[in-house]
Amino acid sequence: MTTDLNTLLTSLYVRIDDYLARIAQRLLALTAAIWHNRATGQPVTRSLIAYDH
Repeated sequence: MTTDLNTLLTSLYVRIDDYLARIAQRLLALTAAIWHNRATGQPVTRSLIAYDH
């Protein structure tokens, strides 16, 4: 029983780690895109204000 629980918890931790890694990747990509646009002087084509309720 204990090994089954350990296997389940290990699997859960691996999934959580994968999920957090994907979130971190997306945030890094978004940050890099924003930085690049600002560094190259690209005009702002979209605004998040329209989504603010």
